[in-house]
Amino acid sequence: METPNFILYNLPRWAPLCENNKLTLVGYENMRDTLRKFGSVKVISINNGTVYAKFYDTKNAKNAHELINRMMIGNNIVRTQYVF
Repeated sequence: METPNFILYNLPRWAPLCENNKLTLVGYENMRDTLRKFGSVKVISINNGTVYAKFYDTKNAKNAHELINRMMIGNNIVRTQYVF
């Protein structure tokens, strides 16, 4: 994978969907859909609860970091890192 410009730590395995509160397995599609709200994503990889993403525009990676850092997903508080 290319060097990521956004990293998310402590992704839960299961979390309720915001649309219907139904408990679902959190995976690639969920993260892709979430991160696309911040801009075009070139690559996403998930490994042991850590998400590595490469946004085409680094401003989008920084914006995602600023808005998602310390957010609660399921029962986990996630931490993010903007890599420049």
